[in-house]
Amino acid sequence: MNTFMAGVNQESAVRSVWRYQPLVPVAVAFAAGVTIDRSFPLPVVAWLLLAFGTLLLWAVAIGLCIRRSPGDDLGARNWLSSILLLSSVLAVGGAWHHVYWHVYPTDDIGHWCDRKSQPARLRGVLTEEPLVVRGGPPNPLRVMPERDQTVCQMAVRQIEQAGGWVSASGRAHVMVDGELANMHAGDTVEVLGDLIAPAQASNPGEFNYAEYLRGRRTRALVRCEGPQVVTQCDVASNAGIGGWLERIAGTCERRLMERLPPGRAEVAVALLLGRYELLEEDVTERYMRTGTMHILAISGQHLAIL
Repeated sequence: MNTFMAGVNQESAVRSVWRYQPLVPVAVAFAAGVTIDRSFPLPVVAWLLLAFGTLLLWAVAIGLCIRRSPGDDLGARNWLSSILLLSSVLAVGGAWHHVYWHVYPTDDIGHWCDRKSQPARLRGVLTEEPLVVRGGPPNPLRVMPERDQTVCQMAVRQIEQAGGWVSASGRAHVMVDGELANMHAGDTVEVLGDLIAPAQASNPGEFNYAEYLRGRRTRALVRCEGPQVVTQCDVASNAGIGGWLERIAGTCERRLMERLPPGRAEVAVALLLGRYELLEEDVTERYMRTGTMHILAISGQHLAIL
């Protein structure tokens, strides 16, 4: 009897989720498609055919539910139609991830670089405020002392070749030795440095920086010897709505850093603008150890209030 009641309660809970939170199963199916394609990539055509086929079968199942006979099991048909619809959502998630992760334009800057460093001159637009990473204290175990470094993202527009400037696209992660001053999000810049593809993780459990950058549609690194090789161009950038939003976000970040005391400014920028890179490692670790990392997100504030 207890087993029967437990089964009834579990079935009621499933129906409750489907009825009152209908997007939860949809989100789970979409995430499952993304996960499957990350581990077992399939061609976009295969995902689209799967999505179209399951959607067609779902339409047939809906038609059978409408034309049901009095003795038919309507519940089984409803479950079948739901599974087919969720399978179509799963296929759409797999197709979306495959396009985002594997498909790039022919002029993407990632096609110009590999693990062998090569000098390059690029022109593009800074898509975020440059972040100055201060060098750590002297460490006798380090052969080379840590120096200040500036990192930023750049939307590439052109790359210099033997015959002159040619059009390019995509994003590059720029790393400059020293502090890059008077450069802000939305500025059009020219960069001279070493172009290289990000390295994959070499040890189990190590942070994979290449996958992190690829999650931001970035497959190129540009290493610059100093701020003097990064110059601002007078060419006006045509970045569209996205460029204006990035410029506004950069302005807001500068205002917060200028008007709030150190320590609070970085948390405010992380909370309001989502730039967690400004937080020091020990601060982030304390949030993670106490299980309060969600507080640094706007949606996580809702949970914190509850």
